[in-house]
Amino acid sequence: MRKALFIAVALLLAGIISVSFNLIMRYQEQAEKTELSESVNNSPLQKESQAEEPTTVLATAQSETTTAESTTQELITQELITTVTTTKSETTTVVITASADTGEKTNLGSFQITCYTPYSDGGVWGYQTSTGARSTHLKTCAVDPSVIPMGSIIYINGLELKAVDVGSAVKGKHIDIFYDGTDREAKNWIEGFGDRADVYI
Repeated sequence: MRKALFIAVALLLAGIISVSFNLIMRYQEQAEKTELSESVNNSPLQKESQAEEPTTVLATAQSETTTAESTTQELITQELITTVTTTKSETTTVVITASADTGEKTNLGSFQITCYTPYSDGGVWGYQTSTGARSTHLKTCAVDPSVIPMGSIIYINGLELKAVDVGSAVKGKHIDIFYDGTDREAKNWIEGFGDRADVYI
């Protein structure tokens, strides 16, 4: 009886020892895993990696900011270029418009401006001219050949005229423009046009 009891107690103790040993081993393994994990987290490589992440984010943000600033600068530059180009174009247009009358032409100074019609002097001359060319409405004129050579193209306040005629009353700085209409219409026109103007050739 005692022997059986001793055997039972021995088996019970062996079981307790075995369970305790297993618990100890599991605790030791868990402790080793925890220590290994902390060791990895505290390693210089891990710290460097963790330290680089904010730097990478910051560098990316700075890069995006620089790109945005560059794009904005390019847009501003393009707008300025566009503005300058437009301004130059407008200026050129003004110059070209003005040079249609003056340009590189020579200003002969202020002239007396008159006009005549096919009915002037009783209609004797009609559309005939001293050069044989036909008089054309606001396109031909009479001049003093000693001042303006015959055949010259002259410019007066937007009109482009060809010198193809002379007149006994046309002397010196005097231009007589042909107007294809009645004498009354010609008089009304010259009053609006002006009886003096700078002449360019």
